[in-house]
Amino acid sequence: MKHAKRKGGALCAVLTVLLCAIVFIGCAGNGDIVLKIAELDPVIEAQIKQDWEEQFGFPFHFDYYLGTYNGAVVIFRVGDDASIRIQVIAGVTFTHSLLSEIFVWKENVFFTLEEAYESILTQENIVTVGNTFNRIRQNKEGS
Repeated sequence: MKHAKRKGGALCAVLTVLLCAIVFIGCAGNGDIVLKIAELDPVIEAQIKQDWEEQFGFPFHFDYYLGTYNGAVVIFRVGDDASIRIQVIAGVTFTHSLLSEIFVWKENVFFTLEEAYESILTQENIVTVGNTFNRIRQNKEGS
């Protein structure tokens, strides 16, 4: 019995380390605390920015990488607006400023999150995006 407890403790320690490796709190250059789920591959990021500029004619920036699902990259761009927008997609509520948007990029094409849910992302993906988005938002409001 004692041996089983040690195995459970070791498993708990390994899971804790894995969780910390996946989700950690970092510090942005401006001193804001930012919750990072994962880092977007710089090559993919460059491709996204190039695709945006080619399609829309102006440079693109995004504020948060929310993950990659089914080969689709989900990113959040914060808009500078005091008006609040509430979106419910797949039963998940996203609250952000009116000019903010969650974009999905797949195979050089951009979608809104709602459009991507209709064609690319599953309900489970949307729930995960929502959880990530809300953790980032809560972390930002708490700092």
